Amino acid sequence: MTQLIIGRTLAVIVGVCFLLGSCSAQRPYLVEPIGRTTNVTVRVTAPIGWSRNPTPEVRYRAAFSPNGQKGPPYLGLVAFALDDSYYWHQAQEPQNFLEWETENEPKNITVTQIGTFDAGIYGTLPVWRAHAPAGDFVVTVFVPKGERIQIAIYLVGPDARALLARLESLKEMTRAVRLSSK
Repeated sequence: MTQLIIGRTLAVIVGVCFLLGSCSAQRPYLVEPIGRTTNVTVRVTAPIGWSRNPTPEVRYRAAFSPNGQKGPPYLGLVAFALDDSYYWHQAQEPQNFLEWETENEPKNITVTQIGTFDAGIYGTLPVWRAHAPAGDFVVTVFVPKGERIQIAIYLVGPDARALLARLESLKEMTRAVRLSSK
């Protein structure tokens, strides 16, 4: 009887984790898209092994550091509200995001697609590796179906190999993103 109760309890926990998109014990962070007013808030939970980065709070970004580590790499999420005239071009978006993030001209940034991954409810997404004067990046950029917001999830640091070693964290965080109405 005890085994049956434990089994059912675990099944409920797994089911709840699946519905929420994450089983992290951390509370979700709310991110408001930068740009025009929107009624959507992005909720994201830090992947296992990451904690909130104590950088100054801005409402359009969530940043995380590996537990117990003060320096890079950093894992982040930025959300942008898109105006009605914006044309989404997935192959160009990593370059656009990195130009905005690093405040550099396009000629200073090298972007290469390094693969794709299953992002759960967001489908199959490309992953891009970039080198910019500000550092190396691994990034995925997407627009959730039916929404006028763009979400960029990225790893940044001085060493691309160290970022690629943490690629699973970027994928985990992408799958954990949820949208809610304000």
